[in-house]
Amino acid sequence: MYDTVKELATEKAMLMQSRYTHALAHQGNYVYAIGGRSINGVLESCERYSITQNRWEPIAKLNQKRCTMPAVVFEDSYIYVFGGYEGSGRIDSIE
Repeated sequence: MYDTVKELATEKAMLMQSRYTHALAHQGNYVYAIGGRSINGVLESCERYSITQNRWEPIAKLNQKRCTMPAVVFEDSYIYVFGGYEGSGRIDSIE
């Protein structure tokens, strides 16, 4: 994590599931890692990081495996994920 005041980077807890091309969202005290890819393919798993506790925990899975998609926080209460890719084609749904 990068501290913009002290201009220092510090290592924090690692993700539970190694992933790339996932979406990230920040809401309150948490950072959410949503979907993405691993060496085993496209993921439906999601996890969240507690900034104060420096730990990741699993959360509800996506309804559909997806990667390479945007996520937005709406009204500081909801996280929406739009489209993406599911391994063989584009997705046109929103979760």
